Amino acid sequence: HLFYSDRMATDATSKLDIASRLRRALTGHGLELTYQPICDTDSGLVGGVEVLLRWNDPEHGLMPPSQFIPVAEETGLALPLGELVLERACMQWRDWLAAGVGRVTMSINVSVRQFGHEDFVDQVQGIVDKYEVDPSFLRFEITEGALIGATRGAAANTHALLAMGIGLSIDDFGTGCSSLSTLRRFPADVLKVDRSFLEGVPENTENCSLVSAIIAMAHKLRLRVVAEGIESEAQLRFVRALDCESVQGHLLGEAVPAEE
Repeated sequence: HLFYSDRMATDATSKLDIASRLRRALTGHGLELTYQPICDTDSGLVGGVEVLLRWNDPEHGLMPPSQFIPVAEETGLALPLGELVLERACMQWRDWLAAGVGRVTMSINVSVRQFGHEDFVDQVQGIVDKYEVDPSFLRFEITEGALIGATRGAAANTHALLAMGIGLSIDDFGTGCSSLSTLRRFPADVLKVDRSFLEGVPENTENCSLVSAIIAMAHKLRLRVVAEGIESEAQLRFVRALDCESVQGHLLGEAVPAEE
């Protein structure tokens, strides 16, 4: 039995409104990229950045990704949104290189719909060629949960992207229905430890054990590890002792616009 409630209509109307405003933002202003540093654990040097999309809506202000990304997935807007992020990130890579910043690895989040699309590889190749980006400095991040339900097309695209020299990071590992077979179907080179596992470390002994196990497993599989959500020196010392290669979080730097 399905019982109607006013909230059903409210939720549907809200989604339609967000989708409509997001379409306008795609052709106008309000969507911008921010960059959070990913640092070498030992030296503290910035080796890359995670590219994060921000939407500042003229009517409602800053929109949280948790509110508009699911709507983009449902309505098909994830594809043009993903293309916009990829193009602007590659443009920024080129501009930084021309300014003498150096070659910075760009970690870009992609949706499962985008990742499995038949034109995705050609789209990536076209943008890489347009901005003369070295593909080895691009890395696509996709959540473990999305990979588990991914299509054969996504698996084929993975191998095509790896052949181009582009890296793959598995994000949020361990937060869903973890499947080690996923690591075989999608040969990633980086595993990201979710920020939820770093909460309370090193005082939280259960989380310490989980983080230690994930990092040890990743190293056995010859994967580099990025620990997310590093907010204290104690957390940094803990993952450094486990030979975690890279870290990101508020301790190292917030996500900021390119000019900052």
